Amino acid sequence: MTPPVGGSARGLRRPRRLLNSQAYQTLIDDYERSSLDYYTEVSESWSIGNSTVGHGANSVQQDTTGSPGVLLSTPGSGLPHYPTRGDIVSGLVYTEGTPGVILNGKDGNNFYAAVVDDANNDLVFWERNGGTYTKIYEKNISTTISDTTWYEAEVEWAPGDNFDLTVYNWDTSTESRGSKVAFATHNFTPFTDGSGNLANGFGWFNVVNSPTIDADYARLQTQVEIAFLVNSESDIRTTGGSRWYGRPVMAEKSNGDWIACYRDASDHGTYDDSEIHIIFSTDSGASWTADDTYTDGSSVSGFPYSISGESVSIGYPFVAPNDDILVHVSTQGTGGAITGTHQLRSTDGGATWTDEGQVSISGTTNDDQYYAQDHAYNPDTGELVTIFYRDGDGLRWATSTDNGSSWTDEGLIRDTSSTESGLEVGIEYIGNDTYVCLNRGNNGETFLIRSTDGGVDVVISDRY
Repeated sequence: MTPPVGGSARGLRRPRRLLNSQAYQTLIDDYERSSLDYYTEVSESWSIGNSTVGHGANSVQQDTTGSPGVLLSTPGSGLPHYPTRGDIVSGLVYTEGTPGVILNGKDGNNFYAAVVDDANNDLVFWERNGGTYTKIYEKNISTTISDTTWYEAEVEWAPGDNFDLTVYNWDTSTESRGSKVAFATHNFTPFTDGSGNLANGFGWFNVVNSPTIDADYARLQTQVEIAFLVNSESDIRTTGGSRWYGRPVMAEKSNGDWIACYRDASDHGTYDDSEIHIIFSTDSGASWTADDTYTDGSSVSGFPYSISGESVSIGYPFVAPNDDILVHVSTQGTGGAITGTHQLRSTDGGATWTDEGQVSISGTTNDDQYYAQDHAYNPDTGELVTIFYRDGDGLRWATSTDNGSSWTDEGLIRDTSSTESGLEVGIEYIGNDTYVCLNRGNNGETFLIRSTDGGVDVVISDRY
């Protein structure tokens, strides 16, 4: 995976140990796709709009007055995730009407909803069973719930079948959670489908359909235990006084040796004194060669690598199907403008390198705006894949079927031309024609981008 472009590391070490329990949020729907086709159970009129928004550019709005409003999606209807027992769901609700989050939805006539009632300053759990509405629990709270205000409603479907509703303030300027407002919990008997399985429908509910409501940015939260154990550690590069060392990227050769490239410059920014170094390990990282030294002790021909008048940003080594080793070096002008990607090639395991110049990409006329981010290899098709960031455009997908001799632009996979970052990307091929890609967004988010048909169709579905 691609390392972060940011940071201020002065030295590089092999990671020692990581052990952490961390919550990951995956997107259910943020309505940026401007479609409600995934919601099959609808009562009253719902639409995508932007007059009142809690996150991003759009929200879902319930437009008309009359009976209570229901917007429900059930498994198989197209949302990427459907919450079930043990999950935590967060969604933004706007207190103009009486908004709620639907969980355990069997269909439009059978579901539960956790509701924020600003008119009565209550947290309420509603049940709809066979089309009949019942208020099964109501808690009056001391903290004032303001009218026409965005809140974050977090609902945990706890073991033992309790709904735990926690309401937080929501800052629309920073699109982030604020302080806790209130909490309520209640036990319930879950709905099941015709086969006895838990019903997992998700959606939105408006108790009093006058006035109308807005809702936004629904996420599923999962707690994951992450543990990495490293049996040994070693210095890769010690600090060097006023020099800045960082952005290391590693690849494994076919013989099991490791190869790594890193950047050496006077600082983290774009400096024309920057250069890319290469190092090798024959013992799984326990020890490394000196800078630009091959495994037999000889100097590597072609490294350190630099370009006069430009800043070399990151060097990405990867292995082609014919066992050639390639390095893509992303470059910038000293003012920060992207100036393209250079390709280096070694046909002897990394001892000598040839600079093949700026990568030429078929299907485009502005190769100098393509900034390499990461690579993957599909052994089923023999394709090399590179994710490029193109300035002012976004993440683009390019492939090579001739060991990197030529590259073809396959199109845009994520538009980042407005406010989102298109940098810091990692991609992996995981088999069965499936690629997964992680991309840093703004506001501390990470996007999961996936394709299950070899890149023909790409789905951006998750934020962590």
